[in-house]
Amino acid sequence: MCEMHYDLEQEDMPENVLIHIDGLFVPFFVKAARQKGADMLLTLADITTKEDASALVGSDIYTLKSDDAQEDGEGDLDADVYVEDLVGFRVSDQNGIDIGELVDYDDSTANLLIQVRADDGKNYTLPLADELIIQIDTDRRTLALNLPEGILDI
Repeated sequence: MCEMHYDLEQEDMPENVLIHIDGLFVPFFVKAARQKGADMLLTLADITTKEDASALVGSDIYTLKSDDAQEDGEGDLDADVYVEDLVGFRVSDQNGIDIGELVDYDDSTANLLIQVRADDGKNYTLPLADELIIQIDTDRRTLALNLPEGILDI
């Protein structure tokens, strides 16, 4: 368990948080925050009903490293990359084999899906979850994924 401490008077509360929902990290913008005993109460953008808020009570909440923190490697891993930013990226598998271009995404279900079009015109629907992402290179506009065996044969 990791404890986070923020000095709300110093206004160093992060602008956004990730909430782990159904195996995915879902970003939310923080509109306001206040301390209530040992707990932190957050007001999140797009959470407008008591029912929506109640569904998130007790969820694991994560903050991103500072905006200037980047992962070492061939490219820079920007913590503030959203799926809509990945449209147009080239997608490869864990062996470095090019699959195609990410052309669309579907976030209407509990599990985020991406649509990838191969150079031969074949379309693939692939899951996109944090545990599958090997690297996002925003400079080269590439996304490397650790794909489940056989998923490209479906």
